Amino acid sequence: MRSLRMRRRPLQSHPQVQIVSKKANYSHVQSKCGSKDNIKHVPGGGNVQIQNKKVDLSKVSSKCGSKANIKHKPGGGDVKIENQKLNFKEKAQAKVGSLDNVGHLPAEGTVKVGAASSGPSGEGCSVVLLLVLLFM
Repeated sequence: MRSLRMRRRPLQSHPQVQIVSKKANYSHVQSKCGSKDNIKHVPGGGNVQIQNKKVDLSKVSSKCGSKANIKHKPGGGDVKIENQKLNFKEKAQAKVGSLDNVGHLPAEGTVKVGAASSGPSGEGCSVVLLLVLLFM
């Protein structure tokens, strides 16, 4: 029986890889345009003092006329809300002339569509048209 494991090749057939512990020399490489122009910059800040002093607002005046009506109290407190149902059925009337034609009944297919037709196929056609008109 053959084994299901694959045989590995010896390590000697692989190419030799060497690890060099020598530092690369990057002294000839230049930086991006202008990225080292301000290389000695030291960020400022840190000398900011937060003062805990109340602001004197006694000398401040208002806008023109904003305090002219300072004692105004809004009204509107004397409004009464009534809870009374309105009876529209007794007082309501129809629009002018809307009840003049109340007994009208539309014609129910008494009108023949089409001119004189010849033969039984023409009669069948008018019956179908009558039925279509009735159900529209």
